[in-house]
Amino acid sequence: MNDLVVILHYPESDWGDDLISFHLPGSCSPSDLMDELSYARSELVYADFDAPQDLADALCTEVAKALGGNWSFLPQCGIVEIHDD
Repeated sequence: MNDLVVILHYPESDWGDDLISFHLPGSCSPSDLMDELSYARSELVYADFDAPQDLADALCTEVAKALGGNWSFLPQCGIVEIHDD
């Protein structure tokens, strides 16, 4: 299996970003994933969902199914700043 991480950004929401881990066959490249995300997103209608997160769940499920894998949320613990001081 190939684990690839995508950041889902909700620009019109106060929820913040979600980190998604796609668990896909080893033959699936990052480009394959991004192409399928783009295609599936163009097929989904925002008005059909109650919230952006509902659309995101449907999107991830559709993409994982199309590519022969699955997906899960990655818990975010916080942010660490790395700088030279």
